[in-house]
Amino acid sequence: MPCLIDDVECFWLERVVGNQQVIPQGVFDIFINTHMRYYGTDKQRFQPSMWLVGQHTCQYQLTAQALCWVFSIRLQPFALLPFPQFNALEIKNTLQNIADNFGGHTLANQVINILSENKVQTAKTLLAVCSELAQIWLVNNVLSKVNFTVPTLFRAETNYILGHKGDIQVNALCDSFCLSKVTIRKHFLVHCGLLSKELSQIWRLNHFLMLAHSGKLPSMTDAAIAAGFYDQAHLIREFKGILNCTPTVYFKENGFDSATITQINKRFAGVYNPIEQKD
Repeated sequence: MPCLIDDVECFWLERVVGNQQVIPQGVFDIFINTHMRYYGTDKQRFQPSMWLVGQHTCQYQLTAQALCWVFSIRLQPFALLPFPQFNALEIKNTLQNIADNFGGHTLANQVINILSENKVQTAKTLLAVCSELAQIWLVNNVLSKVNFTVPTLFRAETNYILGHKGDIQVNALCDSFCLSKVTIRKHFLVHCGLLSKELSQIWRLNHFLMLAHSGKLPSMTDAAIAAGFYDQAHLIREFKGILNCTPTVYFKENGFDSATITQINKRFAGVYNPIEQKD
């Protein structure tokens, strides 16, 4: 299904309970939850359904008070599917219900029933079943019906930032594509919901987390310089802006989430294939 490879990074399945701190990765997510989840510190309620996660500029919290299956579809950084009542900028830093879009209610019910009624199947088998249903929904109900394609130029602009792991200035992006800052700004706000500078900051910080996790560099400052930060002060300023604390406090209280680091690694390496099944 080459059309999926163009627009979808991966599918994954997890069982969650308690608080999850979610690091921005410059992507759109769709998730289906079997039990109530709560979003943010004000605990906004999200009933079992299908939800679209807009681009986030800061870390956010999802909470499940009871053990909850969550099946997720991660879209490519530049690929907000054509849901008619949303645009990328309006859903920035929000979650939106999309069960009524393109037959999403049917898919949500199928996935919730499969996960809720399961007694013996492994997570790997459940992921394969849910992924197959999601692929059919995406191809037959969404992509083919609206003839959706991501603008080639915007895809190239986004991939240029991704290829530099966020270590790129707006002027360099403009020069590479012979476009003005106004045009670049419009492209990113319309299609991504983030400014190119915001996306660069997210991916530069993602790169720092990947390098720090690898342990191949002697210090946090070395990892910061390698990721494109001018110095430790620059790192701390942007780290606090996105993750709401200093690197020292973050690593002491949270450590590294291996799944997040794996996702970042695969994105930068360009090895995502949505058809492969992932545990």
